[in-house]
Amino acid sequence: AVMEKNVFQHPDVRALGAHVTFLQLDMTANEAEHTAYLQAAGLFGPPAMLFFRADGREHQSLRVQGELNAQQFAGRVRALL
Repeated sequence: AVMEKNVFQHPDVRALGAHVTFLQLDMTANEAEHTAYLQAAGLFGPPAMLFFRADGREHQSLRVQGELNAQQFAGRVRALL
């Protein structure tokens, strides 16, 4: 809830939404498919942020395991663009 409130609603981040698509996976139920996805992606758990290029390949150097503030998140999105 912290990221949704303090990062994704920040004006700088919202402005970037015109250039990228933000997707959020809700893994709070911790079901088998959630565990399978985390293992396949090499993640130990949420929160994690993965950034993908237009061709579908992950820009792995931008990957974050943990939380970011709005400026850090916006910087990663700008680096992707």
